[in-house]
Amino acid sequence: MAPECPKTIATVAKGILSPIVAKTMKVLYGKLDCQVELVPLPGRRGILQFNAKRVDGEVMRLEKAEATYHRKFVRSSTPLYSLTFSLWRHPGGGDKPDMPIGYTMGVIWQEDYMKDKAGRRFHDAASLFEAYNAGKLSGFLAADISVRQLINDGKLSVSPVKGNTVLAAPMFHYLGKEFAPFMEKLSSLIQAQNPFAYVSEMQK
Repeated sequence: MAPECPKTIATVAKGILSPIVAKTMKVLYGKLDCQVELVPLPGRRGILQFNAKRVDGEVMRLEKAEATYHRKFVRSSTPLYSLTFSLWRHPGGGDKPDMPIGYTMGVIWQEDYMKDKAGRRFHDAASLFEAYNAGKLSGFLAADISVRQLINDGKLSVSPVKGNTVLAAPMFHYLGKEFAPFMEKLSSLIQAQNPFAYVSEMQK
C-alpha cells in the first residue's frame, strides 16, 4: 500500500531561495506519485499553520525550528543542503550608528540573534531589502546565498559587506508525524539523487 501523500506544504513567501527549493521539492513529490500544493506564507505564519494542521509540512527549516513545533513531526533523515547565515552591513553603516539592523519575523535564527539587540522587524525578506535600498538600515541578517544572488542580479542599491557569520547549519524538510512513511521514501530519494546540489553551487 502506497503511503499517504501530504497535500499542502508551506514555503516562505517572498524569500529568495525558498521558492526555488519548493519547486524542486514539488518535482520530488511527483516522482513519488504525490501532487502537493505549495502554500506561500510569512515565516512565522508557516509555523502557526503547521501547528494548526492547516498545512501538512514545511519545505525547509533549520533544526532550531523544532522547538516551535507543538505538533508531532518528522524531518528528512538527510539534510537538503547546508547554508551559512550572516550579518551583512551597509559599507557606510558605521557613519550612522543609530540606524537599525533589519531582520525577518518568523526566521528563528534571526529572532534568536536579535533578542538583545536593537533592530527593525519585517514581515518578509522583500520588504527588508526594500528598506535597505532606501537607506533605512545599517545592515541586515540573511542567508549568504540570498545576498550574493541579489548582488549578482543588481537588486541591491549598494553592495553590503559581510560581517560575522551568525550560523552555519543544515536545512531539513518537515512533515506531520502521520506522514512518516512518505518521509522515509522521500528521504531515500533525496539521499540517492542529491537533487539540491545546485544550492551548493550557488554558494560558490
